[in-house]
Amino acid sequence: MILDVFQMFVVSLGATFVLEALVMILMGEHSKKNLLLLVLINILTNPMAVYLSYMGTLLLGLSKILIQMPIEIGVILVEAGIYTWFSKDENWKIKRPVLLGILANVFSWSIGLMM
Repeated sequence: MILDVFQMFVVSLGATFVLEALVMILMGEHSKKNLLLLVLINILTNPMAVYLSYMGTLLLGLSKILIQMPIEIGVILVEAGIYTWFSKDENWKIKRPVLLGILANVFSWSIGLMM
């Protein structure tokens, strides 16, 4: 059981890094600093989102989508907010922070639903 939960966190975080980095690359927002920021942001948000989704589904018995939808909206708001905050500093080259936060998370969440 513990190994399964640990594996769930590792797979989810790894897949999120890859999928959201792909979005960042396709948007042309992929400097080394931005990719590092993506990793740090997802270390902050992904484990909590996975935990809340897992526990919500387990304890409430609702479908994954009903549990995950409000969690993902919260994650999008947090990540878009962080990208926006960093984009205000000219040393960070994030041109479309809100769009990045939305697209990266919708893409990785959509793929995650299919897994």
